[in-house]
Amino acid sequence: MLFRSVLHLGKLMLSRMRNPDLLAAMLVALIAIAVRTIITTGAPILFEGDARGYFVHAVRIAQGDGLNFTLKRTPGYSLMEAGVFALTGPNLEAVALVQHGLGVVTALLTFFAARAMHDWRAGLVAGLFTAVSGSQLVYERVMLTETLFGTLLLVSVLGSVLALRNRTIPPIALAGLATGMLGLVRPVGLIVIAIVPLLCLLQLGWKR
Repeated sequence: MLFRSVLHLGKLMLSRMRNPDLLAAMLVALIAIAVRTIITTGAPILFEGDARGYFVHAVRIAQGDGLNFTLKRTPGYSLMEAGVFALTGPNLEAVALVQHGLGVVTALLTFFAARAMHDWRAGLVAGLFTAVSGSQLVYERVMLTETLFGTLLLVSVLGSVLALRNRTIPPIALAGLATGMLGLVRPVGLIVIAIVPLLCLLQLGWKR
């Protein structure tokens, strides 16, 4: 009922707006927040697999024991958890709340990336699908790297899209920073380093 009400309000406002970009982004954010508000009232925290290892490292970091990681378990996610624990104590529900916030950010990043590639309508569709994605919502309750990784990946994508479109330094720097952080969350994220230059060559019409 809440979801339908927000969607109806968004459609009504969009129909009366001359420049709907901002309102479309607001609609994506409202839907994402509404869905996550419902999820947080009853969904359990999923603590399984590598979650225990990340948790232990996060607690040690929060207690000032320093970093002690390998390529198999990089520090990015544990650092995020440690930041939450420094404020709330070892509270997994607080981590889940942060991950829900990242989910909202991911939906908005998807909107802006699609908007940059096409128009606000494409951004709205992409953003709304991301906002209500079942797998996205589930992983936001799992104490693993997927949610943080997805947000950083979308930052890298958006920065790359803007760099290709505008050919300016700030979005290139943003994409590079996000890609580096991806590698700190999951080493597989470093593959983006190979993909982005390839996209640049294709976009700029590179030939032998």
